[in-house]
Amino acid sequence: GQPMSLTAGLVSPEDVTRQKEEYQRHLDEQERKGREALGQQIERQREYLRLQAQQQKEIAAGRWDQHLRAQEMAAEQDYQEQLARLQDAASQLRAALDNQAGQLVVEYNQRRVQEELNYRIYEAELQEWEGTLHLTP
Repeated sequence: GQPMSLTAGLVSPEDVTRQKEEYQRHLDEQERKGREALGQQIERQREYLRLQAQQQKEIAAGRWDQHLRAQEMAAEQDYQEQLARLQDAASQLRAALDNQAGQLVVEYNQRRVQEELNYRIYEAELQEWEGTLHLTP
């Protein structure tokens, strides 16, 4: 009988591309939200530190300004490190997505070629069989 389809049930390259783009948009949105959250977090932290420092400043004058700057620098460094980790994670996920999408497209194309070859062999065998029917008296 006719050969089985090797690509049935596989995701087509077009669907892979569409799903990749959809996931890419999702990743971009998650990264944007992560940036916003980190930005809000550092602003809250800065404000808290400023208020705390202001209270202490009234008691102990100038020494708290230096303390505040040191804490803000530490908070900024922490923010930069968290942001770098967020960006690294997003980059790794994008690379994995590209790799997976590429593999799915290659697998689809390989199976499509094999499917076409199987169909041509089937057609050739069918023609040969039909030819032998006409030769037999």
